[in-house]
Amino acid sequence: AAGGKYAAQNDESAEIAGADVPWIYASQATGLNRFELPLIGKDEPAAAYTVKLHFAEPDDSVKSGARLFDVKLQGETVAQGIDVATEAGGAKRALTRTFSGVHVTGNLVVELPAKAGLSLLSAIEVERE
Repeated sequence: AAGGKYAAQNDESAEIAGADVPWIYASQATGLNRFELPLIGKDEPAAAYTVKLHFAEPDDSVKSGARLFDVKLQGETVAQGIDVATEAGGAKRALTRTFSGVHVTGNLVVELPAKAGLSLLSAIEVERE
């Protein structure tokens, strides 16, 4: 993983609106520029995956446009200018983005390049299609 830091709040008292499983939004990596998940073994064929990214802005004071970032999967930009607080309707509200048909030949490479402030990620789900 490149860049970033980890923060957490009490997962039993975290109140995240719009979340079926609020505890996954009780922590987040901020400023995480890039990370890789090994998915395909040495002798295994390439496969397609569905990648689900979970976000929740933890800071009530973050204003619209203060935290903007893109999402790249396997080097391809799949989302631009994500503003978690604005898109979710405020802080402490869940936002999920799902990307299907992500072709992986070894590691899944996830990049979150920031345009303003620091990128943010609470959780990732990866499912083979």
